[in-house]
Amino acid sequence: MILWAIVFTILIGGAMIAVLIKNKNMFQKIRVNSPRFYSLILSLSFFGAIITPSLVYADQYTQQIQALQVKNSQVDQNISALENEASTYQGEIDQLDAQINAVQIQIANTQTQINTIQTQIAANQALLVQQKATLANILQSMYVDGQMTTLESLATSKDISAFVTKIEYQNIVQQQIQGDLSSINKTQVTLNQQNVVLAGTLQSQTTENNQLGSEQSQQSNLLAMDQQQQDAYTQQLKTNNTQLAQLEAEEAAVIARDESGGTIISGNCGTSNDTYPEPWCSASQDSMVDNWGMYNRECVSYAAWMVASTGRYMPYWGGEGNADEWIGNAEAAGYPVSRTPQAGDVAILPPTSGSPLGHAMYVMAVNGDGTIDVSEYNARVVGGFDEALNINPSYYYYIDFPPSS
Repeated sequence: MILWAIVFTILIGGAMIAVLIKNKNMFQKIRVNSPRFYSLILSLSFFGAIITPSLVYADQYTQQIQALQVKNSQVDQNISALENEASTYQGEIDQLDAQINAVQIQIANTQTQINTIQTQIAANQALLVQQKATLANILQSMYVDGQMTTLESLATSKDISAFVTKIEYQNIVQQQIQGDLSSINKTQVTLNQQNVVLAGTLQSQTTENNQLGSEQSQQSNLLAMDQQQQDAYTQQLKTNNTQLAQLEAEEAAVIARDESGGTIISGNCGTSNDTYPEPWCSASQDSMVDNWGMYNRECVSYAAWMVASTGRYMPYWGGEGNADEWIGNAEAAGYPVSRTPQAGDVAILPPTSGSPLGHAMYVMAVNGDGTIDVSEYNARVVGGFDEALNINPSYYYYIDFPPSS
């Protein structure tokens, strides 16, 4: 008894779901006018939906694929932004490198000047020592000569003129050496001052070089971090692309499952059950526009023709002729859209990676085993007519167009 109750609940719940989806206006009236019955419907529908096994539709994969594609687009933008930042960092590094090279050349030149000055200081110092020694010898000689009295010096001299000449010569040499010493001391002072200035210049240049090196190191660190982020995003792209490939494969498997067991009958203009009219039928694909603003020999043009030719109202959807737009157009116009097919509906294949604009087909029949027969144009992307018999209906959305008034 309990088992039958569960089965009954499942059946009622599933039926309620189908009815509520198919008849939204009726559902709204029940909710307003009979709130208790509305609550019962919700309970049964909810319980039936939980127990009833869920179907896997390919558009579920499409949503995941599109979400990953959006993520990949954002990751690509992030990588592009990081590449621009990396270019800026590298430009800063190159500029700092040029500045460092220029400063290092200046440091080398300054060091060369310092070495030259220090060599001159050493040579000048040696010359100063030498001149002092010479002066000391002269003074010592004069002192020794000065131990004798003037009479003795005169007596020992050959003549007075020789004595005078010797004294004058000693005085001249002494004055010359003293002048040299004075000049050498001045030169030494100048060299020491230049050495101090050059040492200060070298210190400043070294400090500037160190600062430039620190800035370059910071820019290099930023560049390395930037590259790490790029690598992380690139790895994320690889992961996402792997998931995309897997989802696309699963999506293809679902589509293949939905179409498995079907029989495809292909034909040309005017053959088989093709009623698509002239001149659209035989004209080159996309060379004409039909009565609804859609290009000829496209799936939507054929579906529009079949709706109109079977006594239903087909609105003018010019400029909105892609199959993936029909569901929104139909809902906006108040036409029922469901997952349950009936003969005369237009079946809409949601966008997939293989059919990014979706696909439209005309439902010729709903078979006793639940499969459907459809007719279509441009399924093989060559603008031709096909019939697909006994295909799985679970993947498609179905639009019920109203009768022509």
